[in-house]
Amino acid sequence: MTENKWTFAGMYNGEGVYYNPETKAIAIEKDHKYLVEPSPKELKVVLYKILSHLQAGEEKP
Repeated sequence: MTENKWTFAGMYNGEGVYYNPETKAIAIEKDHKYLVEPSPKELKVVLYKILSHLQAGEEKP
């Protein structure tokens, strides 16, 4: 994962969720030390419960 411009988007199971608007990547903070790619289950929950407001604001072609 890239180390640039991560934006805090919310919390999931006590861990921070971050979104990178440049790459549209999502990461979850582990042990308050590093960001990791979410598992498929985590990603589904994060997209639905936390990041749905970001998807709604994006333009569609």
